[in-house]
Amino acid sequence: MNEEPALKVNRLFDALVRAGWVWREGDLVAPNGTMWLDGKQPWQGDVRSFHARMVGRVGRLRGNLAGCAGADAADIERAVVDAQELAVALEMLL
Repeated sequence: MNEEPALKVNRLFDALVRAGWVWREGDLVAPNGTMWLDGKQPWQGDVRSFHARMVGRVGRLRGNLAGCAGADAADIERAVVDAQELAVALEMLL
C-alpha cells in the first residue's frame, strides 16, 4: 500500500488503541506495558523493516520461554502478546 507516512502512523495508532494500547505522556504503551512507541516517531526506517524486527522479536521472545517458569515465563508471555499485537498492526500497513 502506497500512502503518506503520516497516514500510516495514524492507521497504526488507531489499530493499536483498538487493541488496548493507551496513550501516556506522548507515548503509545502496550496493554502489558512491555513496550511503547514514541507518539511523534513510532519507528525509524521503513514499515517493512520495522515489521520484520517485530516479527523477529516475537520469535526471540518465544525462544526465551524454553526453560522458563513462574514469574519469568509470565513476563515473557506478556512481552510476546504485546510484540505480536504490534507485528499484526504493522502487517496491515504493508
